[in-house]
Amino acid sequence: MMEKLISVIVPVYNGEKYITDTLDSLLRQSYRGFELVVVDGNSSDKTVQLVMEHPQTVDVLISEKDEGMYDALRKGMEAASGKYLCYINSDDRLLPYALEKVVRKFEHGQYDLVFGDHNFISETGDIAYSYKGINLGWKAISYLRRVPFAQQSAFWTREAYDRAGGFDKSMKYSADSKFLLTLCLDPLTRKGYISPPRWVSTACMAIPSRYP
Repeated sequence: MMEKLISVIVPVYNGEKYITDTLDSLLRQSYRGFELVVVDGNSSDKTVQLVMEHPQTVDVLISEKDEGMYDALRKGMEAASGKYLCYINSDDRLLPYALEKVVRKFEHGQYDLVFGDHNFISETGDIAYSYKGINLGWKAISYLRRVPFAQQSAFWTREAYDRAGGFDKSMKYSADSKFLLTLCLDPLTRKGYISPPRWVSTACMAIPSRYP
């Protein structure tokens, strides 16, 4: 069996509206050496049924009550076996060549963190606006006090994840920003930017869809 270089974690709770679109986007990936980990927070709708019936292989499925999105993400990251890690929400989509570009970038450079650009789309799939990632140094990021790229376009190594301490499950909405900012403010973090075209899309919500 081919070793899976990259793990994609999908946290979801009552996500039946968009989860099929998310899984469809993974099924269409040109790069197939990825592992899919779905962490469901004991959904009361048809989420788990849709995941199990979808033709995209799910390597790890966890379905149990959790303490929130970041608790689910910690479970997913711990269950993942990939050298490279990422997560996308259950209303996000990756464009077909996204993972191929990411793995190529990691494998041809000594990077801890790789990121690109990001499209926000409407419920009909139309692009509402785009967010361009910028590869700034840690001093500039310290001055800005924010991560200069979208979480959905970010991928990191297992070593970087462990070094930054993972996701703080005590936080409700912003543990991903805290995690990525911790990485970006570390002078030792080597960041790689993947140039356009934009290759990640998310369906309309800017805050995690697990929380209404």
